[in-house]
Amino acid sequence: MITKKRLLASAALAMLGVWSLSQAAGQGNMAPASSAPKFGASIDSVAAVDTPRPLPALPAAIRARADALFADADDVGQTRALLVLRDGEPIYERYAAGFGPETKLISWSMAKSITAVLTGFLVADGQLSLDGPAPVAAWQRSGDPRGTIMLRSLLHMSSGLEHIENGDPVWQGDTVAMLFGGGAGDMAG
Repeated sequence: MITKKRLLASAALAMLGVWSLSQAAGQGNMAPASSAPKFGASIDSVAAVDTPRPLPALPAAIRARADALFADADDVGQTRALLVLRDGEPIYERYAAGFGPETKLISWSMAKSITAVLTGFLVADGQLSLDGPAPVAAWQRSGDPRGTIMLRSLLHMSSGLEHIENGDPVWQGDTVAMLFGGGAGDMAG
């Protein structure tokens, strides 16, 4: 059984691994990134490729750290996928047995941090406004009160949208509906 402590330890270990891999890939270069204000972010979908390009080889010690994340040990947790980017380019990618690039994974609360970072890129590039309506097409229909929710409110988790994490009884919670109900086919929808 996965406990909260093990889950937090796994997340911390994964973040440490990501940091270690990105530092190793930079060959110790700790210089700050260029001061260009644009990130080149885009709301458009990323096109899949038929043949992925090979990733650079990692030093053995760093590869061992990454491999340790996939060990079948209680103290590590369940790492199913690891993708490390440096300067926007993948430098390491690995999947656990039975998982791959096409596998949809539930990221739980990690999605909040990832979404906030990606949103920050789009805001920095002028493609989104924190104080403008959240760009959710379904919310922009006439009469939908969610159309007035600001992106900043969503990021602060102060949008006023109700969410019942743990229902009593459990099947009345929003999480169960998300996983097994009408939204199960597209949990982001």
